[in-house]
Amino acid sequence: MPGSIAYTPAKVAVRALADSLRMELLRYCSPSCTYSIHCAFPGDFVSPGFYLEQNTKTPLTKRIQGLNHTIAELEAKYPSSDKVASQIISAAEKGEFIICKDSTAASLLFTAMTGPSPKRGWGIFDSVVGSIVSWIVWPYLRRQWENEIKKDGLEGGMK
Repeated sequence: MPGSIAYTPAKVAVRALADSLRMELLRYCSPSCTYSIHCAFPGDFVSPGFYLEQNTKTPLTKRIQGLNHTIAELEAKYPSSDKVASQIISAAEKGEFIICKDSTAASLLFTAMTGPSPKRGWGIFDSVVGSIVSWIVWPYLRRQWENEIKKDGLEGGMK
């Protein structure tokens, strides 16, 4: 995603770190251990950083992410940081490893990720939906985004 060159690798690294820490915890922690590892993937939420981001994102990135609205519209559309934090804490208390409660997009993204992360529940839903997302949704979105990015480049890109 244009404008996400620092964010995307960091987010992938956090997931890999959580997967590795989870395995280490299983190895070294006794049955009476109260420690647990969780990885949260919140969607956009309103916070001081969110406001700053809106000033630095390119119009292209805002269009692709659906953030090309007024601040008032964004505040009405997205949850507060307090609400997202409460959802994350609640999910962690329930023992969920991957937490993406506030964002359908993040949830769908997770279903399409492979790796050692435990799937939710028995994993059947994540596996079926993940296949659909991988075979249909991502190719469709990729083509849409690539066309928008090429068009932006032809129109002068960043000026």
